[in-house]
Amino acid sequence: TLSADGSTVTTGAGATLARVYDAVGRAGRAIAGGSCATVGVTGLTLGGGAGVLVRSFGLACDQLIELELVTADGVVHTASIDSDPELFWASRGGGGGILGVVTSLTFATQPAPTVTEWHYSFPFSAAAAVIAAWQSWAPSSDPRNWSTLKLLGGLAKHPHGPSVGVSGTWTGPASQLGGQLAPLLAGLPAPL
Repeated sequence: TLSADGSTVTTGAGATLARVYDAVGRAGRAIAGGSCATVGVTGLTLGGGAGVLVRSFGLACDQLIELELVTADGVVHTASIDSDPELFWASRGGGGGILGVVTSLTFATQPAPTVTEWHYSFPFSAAAAVIAAWQSWAPSSDPRNWSTLKLLGGLAKHPHGPSVGVSGTWTGPASQLGGQLAPLLAGLPAPL
């Protein structure tokens, strides 16, 4: 359920990311979370919640503003920064264990960004150079750019041998993406 102004969304604990993203996205809003549609929003959030918008928006738990939780003694708690703040803190990754059964979560939303996805594949013979370039570039790249590097193999999906791939999600203006990626690609062989 979205608030009247769309600035928050409250969801039941069993909702999948796809359902939450759909409801929020229809209103032109977004929350950062994972990239797998069938993952449950509660498990993702209580474990931190890394996803492709993490550099732009933070972790899913960073956007959590309230949760309802039933403890083992049957007491229903509504925890936030102002109400039961220690339980709230522990539920956002600080507790290291199960504190109770979460029944609902409320997140702050943000205006949905324009997202540009990008991907480059390189021959496996360039893996050392690609890894070095990516490790040098990624930590200091623009926070609107999330990236991952993957070494992939296996005959079923890669019958011609292993490969190395770099991909990402850019939330800035599409016209600026080339300039953001130029330092990564400088000195590397041409992508496949």
